[in-house]
Amino acid sequence: MQYFSLHHTEKNRHAGFLIMVPDNEREKIPQSGTLAVKIAEIAPPQAVECLKEWVDYGSLTWSREQDRIIVRNKTGLPVGSIKQQYLTIGTQEFLLSNLTGVL
Repeated sequence: MQYFSLHHTEKNRHAGFLIMVPDNEREKIPQSGTLAVKIAEIAPPQAVECLKEWVDYGSLTWSREQDRIIVRNKTGLPVGSIKQQYLTIGTQEFLLSNLTGVL
């Protein structure tokens, strides 16, 4: 399981937390799993609108594809991607700060 802090890059404000749970935690580099977001009360309105569908745990899956992670909704459609430390959802971008091992 990995925990990340989300910061909305446009407003440079804390937007919430992202949790990624791999399907197989024994893999050295997990290839797929589920994820969810907890939106911060102080998140900018653009971030809240963008992230509101990401709150339900189990409604989103992720998989490693080449140099990025693709996030898909329940129907399998791509709804976002993670590359290096950035989460992109449509035109919105969030900086991910890894909190795993810090908590």
